[in-house]
Amino acid sequence: MKGRHVQVGLLFIAVCVVIGLAIALFTMGRTEGAREHADDNVAATAAPVGISPAPAAAKAPATVAAATPDFLVTDELRRNRPTWEELGQGPDAVVFCVGAKARLTNGSARPLNLNVVVAESDDSSPLGTVAPGQTISFDPGNEGTWNLTDAGDGGPLFQYEVQKCDRPAAATVTATQAKTLRGRCRLKVSGVKYIDGPCYYYWYVDHTGWGISDKPDESGYLATLEIDQGEATGMWNGRPGGDKINNPLGDGDPLTRNGACWAKGEDEICLWA
Repeated sequence: MKGRHVQVGLLFIAVCVVIGLAIALFTMGRTEGAREHADDNVAATAAPVGISPAPAAAKAPATVAAATPDFLVTDELRRNRPTWEELGQGPDAVVFCVGAKARLTNGSARPLNLNVVVAESDDSSPLGTVAPGQTISFDPGNEGTWNLTDAGDGGPLFQYEVQKCDRPAAATVTATQAKTLRGRCRLKVSGVKYIDGPCYYYWYVDHTGWGISDKPDESGYLATLEIDQGEATGMWNGRPGGDKINNPLGDGDPLTRNGACWAKGEDEICLWA
């Protein structure tokens, strides 16, 4: 009887072991399947679906420098204005082509009423009121010499010239033109030789005149000669590097030709091409 009880107990234990193993195998199978399913979901979620490229960074707007005014009115100028005799003197006179626009900035602390007047007459026209810090653009007028005056008391402020620019104007010679050809030149003013030797020169397109320079980069002396029906007028810049060629040779009178030179009094301009 005792032996039979032992057999029954062992059989019960074996059955329990088999059932436990079956449960364990079933549980492991479900866990592995769930893990594989989860991995599939993650992979599907992470897969790129038409990724759009990142937008390009917007370009910063280009900075545009304000144009330098042709005329700047300051408090100092308004306190110490030039006399009529001094107006327009010096190598830095302003020259415009017909049809160009002039710019004036009121850099003083008070509004400014302006007149524009032809230098050879007393007739003036109001140009308008310019507030402190304001810049105006205006038509400088027809050919001739003009003045800008304070409309309050008629006092002078600036003088400028207006020229035709169908051909290279005397005040607009460029370094590129001066580099065109090499030759020998002479520029003599009041008996003093400013150019006398190798030089750079160019002809006007219509061959009605020429310009000379002693340096290719326009850092030296510049002069021009314009010929009209056998007569010529000459101009020079008055100082090394001056970019305004508006100082007349021969006091502005016609120059007389003598070979390669044109002269009047102690002023002379020559070109040996």
